[in-house]
Amino acid sequence: MVEPASLAGVRCRRCVASFFPAVGRCPRCGGTGVETVDLGGEGVVEAVTRIGDEGVAEVRLDSGVLVMGAVDAELVIGARVRYETPDQVMRFVGV
Repeated sequence: MVEPASLAGVRCRRCVASFFPAVGRCPRCGGTGVETVDLGGEGVVEAVTRIGDEGVAEVRLDSGVLVMGAVDAELVIGARVRYETPDQVMRFVGV
């Protein structure tokens, strides 16, 4: 079985909030002490819209971070998904 891909983000050392994409300053508290963390690659679709035959979704990763990416158009809110290593597009597929 292939290990699922995961996303790298940052965690603020001051307020312990995690974010994606990685930034040099915490958007929550303004702290500059951030460390790279593995955010995992699985989560649940919280919102989805369709553009033609493609879907775009907000996915709440199991680590708690909200990210946006392409999905198959048939996925619905509440579906479990995993991050798939993309060429240039962040894509999630059903689990």
